[in-house]
Amino acid sequence: MSEMVERVAKALWEQYSVSIHPWSEAKPYEREKLHADARAAIAAMREPTAAMLESAWASALAEDADCVWRDMIDEALR
Repeated sequence: MSEMVERVAKALWEQYSVSIHPWSEAKPYEREKLHADARAAIAAMREPTAAMLESAWASALAEDADCVWRDMIDEALR
């Protein structure tokens, strides 16, 4: 399980209030479902949009790679 898949699955759990118990107490079938949803969400973002690429190029000269990635994700979330 990748750290990012786990992070997105937990965010989905919290966003949709799937249960009254915390993520750490989620049942295996609950985690499996949200891990699958997280993988699908991450896969959908694999190919950047034109706006994401534009944002990346605009910041690439002044920033390092992690900042460029954040800028691209920020653009995707607009």
